[in-house]
Amino acid sequence: MKYFKIEPTYKKSLVEFTIFNRPLSDFREGAKENQRAVLIKELGWRWGDFLVEVPETDEEVAEWLKHQHPDYESFYDLAVDYGLTEINEEGEEDRTFIHLSHSFDNEGKISREALWVE
Repeated sequence: MKYFKIEPTYKKSLVEFTIFNRPLSDFREGAKENQRAVLIKELGWRWGDFLVEVPETDEEVAEWLKHQHPDYESFYDLAVDYGLTEINEEGEEDRTFIHLSHSFDNEGKISREALWVE
């Protein structure tokens, strides 16, 4: 296992994303089985660092998957749920998503919204 410490060069340049992921059928009738609703929370920090561990061997990947994501049987299944793009028979990507981003001022009010649809 390799370990990397990641830290910014400048203050106020560390952003933490929390991703919530659920089947779209929980929110909308008629949704396809493989469609998912994804909510991304963005939180900015004045300063900080991250320690990232990267599995190097197939055994380490299997162990990491077992402890971090026990509901998945393979890394491929996990990658698909986290946005792995697959090509269909026509050679097109089979992926659509919406990214909504908010920025907040010092009082906690929304100061900027961004919406991306792909």
